[in-house]
Amino acid sequence: MTSQFKFQHLYSVLILFMIAACNGKKEPANEVVNPAQKHSVPVKNAEKEFSPLYRSFDYGLTWQSCGQGLPTGTQISFMEMLGNEMVLATDNEGVFISENNRSAWRSIGPELPNKKINGLHIADGKIYVTVFEAGIYYSSDKGQTWLSLNYDLSDLRLQTILKTTDRLLVGGDRGIYALKDGGINWKTIYEGPQVLSFNQQEKQIIAGTSQGVLRSADAGANWKWAHQKGAIHYTALRGDKIFAMYVFNELAVSNDWGLSWQEASYGPKERSYVYEVIKVGDYFIMSNNYGVHRSSDGLHWNLIYPNEQMIFFDFLVLENVVYGGMRGWDEFRGRDE
Repeated sequence: MTSQFKFQHLYSVLILFMIAACNGKKEPANEVVNPAQKHSVPVKNAEKEFSPLYRSFDYGLTWQSCGQGLPTGTQISFMEMLGNEMVLATDNEGVFISENNRSAWRSIGPELPNKKINGLHIADGKIYVTVFEAGIYYSSDKGQTWLSLNYDLSDLRLQTILKTTDRLLVGGDRGIYALKDGGINWKTIYEGPQVLSFNQQEKQIIAGTSQGVLRSADAGANWKWAHQKGAIHYTALRGDKIFAMYVFNELAVSNDWGLSWQEASYGPKERSYVYEVIKVGDYFIMSNNYGVHRSSDGLHWNLIYPNEQMIFFDFLVLENVVYGGMRGWDEFRGRDE
């Protein structure tokens, strides 16, 4: 994205991105990497060879392409692990799974009713996705076949998914719904604003919504407000910290399950907001429209990788390697040509 149109274009893009909710706690896999044997190339040196997927071996300082084989212009929304393989859910090309320890990619779910995927969650060997305006589907055979879980669900505008011990939770445009294992009847357990993300630690669940952060201390049975300062893009649970990423710039952090909050300090932040926060080694890493930022405490951030050409929309950590899924390139490239 060139500087001359950044401020006119970026504001409208943010509002459109907000509906692309994300969920999914990233579980590390056993990938052994020796950084000394790898050479990381800064993205700015490879813009004309844009890849939908990049990785960093030095905690976000430099990045190299690793998405060869994915369709040109793929807009990645979510990334999770299924065993040793990576699953990508996209905004425009459906779902992909890596093969042969992430050396190749295979499109899965071409029969899904839309290529725009609103949510991705992997649990108990199953891939769950919410599909734009088409509800929820799952696959138990690595995407070879998909089954609908919509049943009697009245609202198919679903955004996020979470599998708990004995039931499935989904967040939609009108609240939170639950389906018991083996059941065929959905139950509304919270009626309210649009729900965009879930994060869980034991019985504690955090939900990011269009009005703020909800919290449940009993595995989703009951909910109450933990923080209300407007529309959330995403929430993240990293160690003992909750990160609430508000649409209009603010990154709020809680160390006590939402009882108290602090506003993180980072810049630049004008007309932007945070897309994702992850933890790798002793660092937290987050992205906004100005690039990649890093922090040791989650409150004070430094911009370590300035980049306004692309958006690191989601991160995934495998051992100490950070993978970054990209968004927005088609729009930016069209403006620059």
